[in-house]
Amino acid sequence: MLAAKPRAANSTKQAQSVLLKKLGVRVDEDAGDSEIQRNFKETFRGPMSSGKQQAFQLLFSGDFDPVAMELNMAGLDVVEA
Repeated sequence: MLAAKPRAANSTKQAQSVLLKKLGVRVDEDAGDSEIQRNFKETFRGPMSSGKQQAFQLLFSGDFDPVAMELNMAGLDVVEA
C-alpha cells in the first residue's frame, strides 16, 4: 500500500531518499536532513559507476542524457533549497 509508506516532512529529503534507494544506497529513515544530504552528495562525488548509469537509465525510462551521467559533484558545498 502506498498510503502506508512514511513520508518525510521535507520533500527534498524525501526525493533524495527515494533516489538513493533506487541507486541501491542504504538510507536510514531516521537520519536527519544533514545526514541524508551528506549521503546524497557522497553518492554523486566522482564519476558515475556503470551501475549508477544503468539505474538512471531504468529510473528515467532510457531518456536520461548519457552526457549528464558524467556529472561530477565533487566540490559541491551548498545545496539551495
